[in-house]
Amino acid sequence: MSVDPSPERIVGRTKGMGWTDQIRSYQQMYGRDKLVSAVRAMPEQWRRGLDESHPVLGVLEGSWYPELQRYAFFDAILHDVAPLQQQTLARVMSKAVMERSLRGLHRMVFAIMATPERFVKHAQSLWNMHHDSGRLELRMLSPVSLEASVLDSPVHHPFACMLNHYGCAVTLEAMGCKGLTDRRVCAFTERGVCSGLYYWRP
Repeated sequence: MSVDPSPERIVGRTKGMGWTDQIRSYQQMYGRDKLVSAVRAMPEQWRRGLDESHPVLGVLEGSWYPELQRYAFFDAILHDVAPLQQQTLARVMSKAVMERSLRGLHRMVFAIMATPERFVKHAQSLWNMHHDSGRLELRMLSPVSLEASVLDSPVHHPFACMLNHYGCAVTLEAMGCKGLTDRRVCAFTERGVCSGLYYWRP
């Protein structure tokens, strides 16, 4: 999915912390040369401000960036990546974000929501640490299953949808949910919502 780079479309922002982990993950899987080539292929508006010489392209962990800039980055890195490889990349990126959150500033937040039930209660607080728009709604379907839905996002990208889905999966795994299986339903175009279902062993 290509993004519209026109200035009037700059809506929704993402925190640099998660993006830096995604940049590192892509470089680890595909190499620095591919990363730099992808940045050079981005539309000029979204390439502006990125530094090819910097390890994470000059993205600052504490700063906010237009979601559409990150989506343009996704378009550039994924143009020759097959669908199954995209799923693998999304899971690797999501796991990297989660693992560093457990070591970093968000570890106390994770300690508070260390069970699926608490995850449901505090999901929006975690979402707000990475996004300034949209909602993450979670609900328990049973003691061993959960539904997650992203709603009210002003912009959308299929790969970001995938990242959100696997982000919930790796979070549940970090909470000790064993034998996790999942199913993703991206219905943003039809209903403005992207959902995921997660099941694990008792």
